[in-house]
Amino acid sequence: MDIGNFHIRRRFPRFSTVCLKKEFQCKEIVGAEVGVFEGENAKNILEELNIKKIYLIDNYFFCKEYSKDRLNKAKQKAENRLKKFKQISWIYKDSEEGIKEIKEKLDFIYIDADHSYNKSKKDIELAMSKLNPRGLLCGHDFMNQEVARAVLELKDSFKLNLKTHHDGDWVLLKNDK
Repeated sequence: MDIGNFHIRRRFPRFSTVCLKKEFQCKEIVGAEVGVFEGENAKNILEELNIKKIYLIDNYFFCKEYSKDRLNKAKQKAENRLKKFKQISWIYKDSEEGIKEIKEKLDFIYIDADHSYNKSKKDIELAMSKLNPRGLLCGHDFMNQEVARAVLELKDSFKLNLKTHHDGDWVLLKNDK
């Protein structure tokens, strides 16, 4: 991202990817990313982990923060960035519909979609229902108050442990780990 004369680079691998790598080591895993945008995080996940299959969910049609033209460019960038990976199953729907479309249990889900409280909470609840018993739920933008509120509430209701990182990532873990 360019800001004036400064160029800001995101840090990869993200904290959640490091946690996933530690948890699953070299095991072949199936996961999902909800909110792909330009595909930087998805590419990193595919390069860092032993991914059997990954569902990439993004509708690229509506976002309060971006114009339709910007979303089209983000979609093209993501598809070009990720075209060499054969493990991808694209789902071009909003997060709720996309998560519901997945029929198998997943080892992880990474959420970085709508940052409103209600949508974040709904995404987390739906994601929890799609995880294997030892699966990890991860996400981004914990520094956003609405996302943090949803994560903290659901952490308590599902009796999970929470790890956060200064890069904005969060990871929910079962208490027995």
